[in-house]
Amino acid sequence: MVTDYFVVVSGSSGTHTQALADHVVDGLSLAGAKLQGKESDPFGKWILLDYVAVIVHVFDEETRDFYNLERLWGEAVSVPL
Repeated sequence: MVTDYFVVVSGSSGTHTQALADHVVDGLSLAGAKLQGKESDPFGKWILLDYVAVIVHVFDEETRDFYNLERLWGEAVSVPL
């Protein structure tokens, strides 16, 4: 198993995606979760936050459409937040 949950979100720009990712990191840190890894492109088009059991993908809208992770994981159960 790769992870238990994927969270996929979109921002409207590189600045917005970075702000979203920072907010996730800050909030989960306050909740006691430890960030295990972070990957991103230099322009903020995509950011991956690895919490082992949860992987958070933050994309700008164009990049999210390009990678279309929902299609790749289409058989997974969707959990509403």
